[in-house]
Amino acid sequence: MTSTMTHSRARTITDVGVESAFKPMMLTACCASAVAALIITVTAMAFGPDGAALASFAGAAFAAHFFAMGALGIWLILRGPTANYLVGALGVYVIQVIALGIVLMQLPRIHMPAPEWFSASVAVEVVVWQSAQAYSLLRTRVFAYSTAERGEL
Repeated sequence: MTSTMTHSRARTITDVGVESAFKPMMLTACCASAVAALIITVTAMAFGPDGAALASFAGAAFAAHFFAMGALGIWLILRGPTANYLVGALGVYVIQVIALGIVLMQLPRIHMPAPEWFSASVAVEVVVWQSAQAYSLLRTRVFAYSTAERGEL
């Protein structure tokens, strides 16, 4: 970065990486999650007891929402100043753990006809979301340096 470059035009390494990696990662993870939710819901409808399809869909939706909100929170933090990355990521993680704890404490109070299908779909969604996210990030080209000052972006 040159001394004549204004602060508003300066782009950091992370800015380029976040912009190029986030959208394909979310698209891949959301699509894979939707397919997995459909498969497990149809499986529950075919082989589970009454209410298994609803329970499995609720579990899949819960897990997908949980991971999507976490990824969105991290993305928003990475768009800010570099000094906030660690504290921001920790904040997102703490909020997720608290939200998960609240939901898990309330589950025994909720009448659910097929809790095993809820749990199974959450487990499947965890594996699917994390695998899709890792696959997408490994396939995305992220610049190791900013090319903005050379006009290549």
